[in-house]
Amino acid sequence: TAASLRATESLEEVVRRVRAGRAVLLDVRDADEAAATPVPGAVAAPLAELSRRARELPAGKTVYAFCRGRWCPLATKAVRALRARGLRAYRLRADALAIRRAQDASRR
Repeated sequence: TAASLRATESLEEVVRRVRAGRAVLLDVRDADEAAATPVPGAVAAPLAELSRRARELPAGKTVYAFCRGRWCPLATKAVRALRARGLRAYRLRADALAIRRAQDASRR
């Protein structure tokens, strides 16, 4: 189900895991959107390119995919594709701005 694809951790915990090197953020929005509101440290791989770029994702780390927010289907599609390749992947309901705010808050 779609619910089983969602991350159960809080956004703050995801940011801590990424900062500690145990996880990676994956931005699956199109290139223009990712360039307009980049998320520091995120791997930007539009969904259309994900099948050939999945090898760039670090092995053994949890992947947290995000797109335009809770109703955007791109992250769900990305997580299904990554899981089919054997990766541990989850979708975030947060958008880029929410992730950036959580990153900023974690630095204080």
